[in-house]
Amino acid sequence: MTNPLSSATNTLLTHYDRAAAADTGFFSDTSRITTSDLEALIADGSTPQDLREAAQFLLDSAVSQRYLDTANGSGGFDGRISRDDLQSAAQELAGPGAYNALLDTAAGQRSSAWNPFSAARDGNVGDADIAAALADPGVPQEVKDTLQLLQQSGDTTRASELLRSLTPEGAAAASALQNTPAYAALSDADRALVAQAFVDSGASTSVARDLATLVGEPSFQAMTPAQRTAALSEAALLQTPEFKALSPADQRLVTEALANRTPGDTDLPAALKTLIESADFQSSDRFGADERTALLSQVRNYPDSRSVENLGQLIGKDWFREFDLGDSQRALKAVAYLSQNDAGDMTIIDNTLDLFLADDAPYRFDFGETSAYGSVPPEPGDLFQMNRAYISADNNPVDMSANSTRSGELRVIGHTFVHEVNHMRNWDKSLSLNSSYGFHEEYRAFYVGSQAQHGRTPTVADVIDRVAGFVNVDGSYDHLAALLDAKGADAQGIVDHLNTILGRSDLTVDNARAEVNALVQAKKEAETNGKPLPPELSQSAGVTTGPDGTNNLTNA
Repeated sequence: MTNPLSSATNTLLTHYDRAAAADTGFFSDTSRITTSDLEALIADGSTPQDLREAAQFLLDSAVSQRYLDTANGSGGFDGRISRDDLQSAAQELAGPGAYNALLDTAAGQRSSAWNPFSAARDGNVGDADIAAALADPGVPQEVKDTLQLLQQSGDTTRASELLRSLTPEGAAAASALQNTPAYAALSDADRALVAQAFVDSGASTSVARDLATLVGEPSFQAMTPAQRTAALSEAALLQTPEFKALSPADQRLVTEALANRTPGDTDLPAALKTLIESADFQSSDRFGADERTALLSQVRNYPDSRSVENLGQLIGKDWFREFDLGDSQRALKAVAYLSQNDAGDMTIIDNTLDLFLADDAPYRFDFGETSAYGSVPPEPGDLFQMNRAYISADNNPVDMSANSTRSGELRVIGHTFVHEVNHMRNWDKSLSLNSSYGFHEEYRAFYVGSQAQHGRTPTVADVIDRVAGFVNVDGSYDHLAALLDAKGADAQGIVDHLNTILGRSDLTVDNARAEVNALVQAKKEAETNGKPLPPELSQSAGVTTGPDGTNNLTNA
């Protein structure tokens, strides 16, 4: 560290005997330099100019005096500077950690208040030391500017960590950043992001210069406030200890997510920073390196702040922490995809996810279903189960193929997830599913699942195959088909539902099955021949109405 203190220290060493003997009073000590000696040097017209300037510098700078007083590393403040102090200081000021050493005693506090002879140096720079340094004329301006950056970062407890890493070049770069007009023009929150990036970088010269360049670029200046905050959040994220601790492969997942985010998603960098710094992400308790890679893979697959925020909620759930790696991958994939599925109905999807991810969420899910796509408990309960056979245990995005839509992971994640939860929000367990109520219950859940998956009101074509499964004996819902055949009150209830769904009034217990099957055939022929669907299939499907409490269409 080359500065006035270094110069004064070397000058006092050169003239040590004269300086120590400058005060000739009764209590003078010719083996130490005291404040009285410094004052006597100023008063003596024969004092060499360099020695006079050194004395004046120390008289003006209490911080520098306190540093030299204890530079040899032992004892408290006694107002006396020894030759050993100066020799130690000269060596220390020329080496690493000089800035921390200088400010260690800036406030003049002892490390042990009850022992006046205890060592004043404890290796730690506190808030009082920072305040004293900022007010002292002898502390180099570039150091003051660096300390101001530290204050703006919001974490002054890292002062010693920063100062031990600080080089003269780093201090100069920090000062240039602090005094850049573009930096001064930032909001307090944005300045904090810049300062945090510099502090997290370990007072890196190159990072300070890069940050100054970033905030001064015309393209940055042309951004909206939200875009500027996003750019600075990204810069801050990449300097965090948590990001640097990731494996190179995991770091690439993060940087690829940042690069691939939509321009309008200005919240993603901050959401990622919050996720990576969170205790749940950092904890190794049931969330190891493979799980972190799985999570960040889905962040890369779905670089959306909504996905990141929901994944952060997911990994904090105790029930999620019980999953093995395969089920963790399945769960992360499902939540990440659903969270950003703007092609679907996000009101229904968000309501559904909140039931599992909100702080007070009442539900949980696992992958314990073994026959159907998914299921809910036959009695009141909080567990939704998906069939793991349909969702691959990998770090890939959701399979968007036609087969996946029909009977794969997209079917389960995109439709079944919402469908089965709709049962949980509506199902009156006191009512028999072996009734027209059962038709309403299954149809409504399918209707809501279809709307969530496709983002629009289902058409008759969207629901007709499922409706056909209700009225035909094909192994799907044979108990409903049997009710229709019985031609009793439940059969009439089913027919009333069918008229509502199809927008008709002419269906009866005698022709309902044939009319439904005719629509299924018409759909098949149109699709096979590449022709438009007939109007009766293109119209919106109706919504059935059941008993009170069984008509929730949004999973709220």
